[in-house]
Amino acid sequence: MSRLDKVQIAPEMIDEFLLLYAQEGRTEGTIRVLRDILRTWYRSLPEDKLLTSDALEVWERHERGKEIAEETIRVRVQIVKRFLKYLEDPASFSVRKGKIEEPAPEKITSREEYLLLLQTAKEMGYRRTYLLIKTIVSLGIRNTELKHLSVEGLKKGTEWIPFSNSARSVKVFEPLRTELLEYAAERGIQEGAIFVKKDGLPLPYNLIWRDIKKVCRR
Repeated sequence: MSRLDKVQIAPEMIDEFLLLYAQEGRTEGTIRVLRDILRTWYRSLPEDKLLTSDALEVWERHERGKEIAEETIRVRVQIVKRFLKYLEDPASFSVRKGKIEEPAPEKITSREEYLLLLQTAKEMGYRRTYLLIKTIVSLGIRNTELKHLSVEGLKKGTEWIPFSNSARSVKVFEPLRTELLEYAAERGIQEGAIFVKKDGLPLPYNLIWRDIKKVCRR
């Protein structure tokens, strides 16, 4: 970041950066997510908003101190890096080159919507759906990856989830870890996948979405 050392960051710079993505046809929901991430990083800067060589590194360490999934942190850091790349030479910056790994619009959920989903699932008595929603959002994993979330992994506090032909470590924080283990114990699940059908096989993704959509409709 040497070329940007001591550059003063302003909110207008973020808006100009996001305008390029809007012009490329990115959805309003995606732009909102990118803006929220960049504004969070902006607020972490010193009061004078001057960039330093370790600004991104300091912020990344701060994010890792929260109960956030590793994959979520990686994407957030990637977005800030793209913004800094833009600042180095705005005139030649290309949105398509070095594409940001953005969340799909249908997966974007505000904190308020997330909490409302959890509350509604509780009121409907859908405990499994409540835990499904909480697990997907808290761990930053896909519904297709839930079948790999196991009792054994939860007992260790860390789970290895196959992702894009590789494996990534997912830290399961409290109180979610305790809630999931209690759920498994109540249903006599002593090993293997946490979320299963009556026959003991992992819950398929189409049934997961069916349950979540019931809560969404309510």
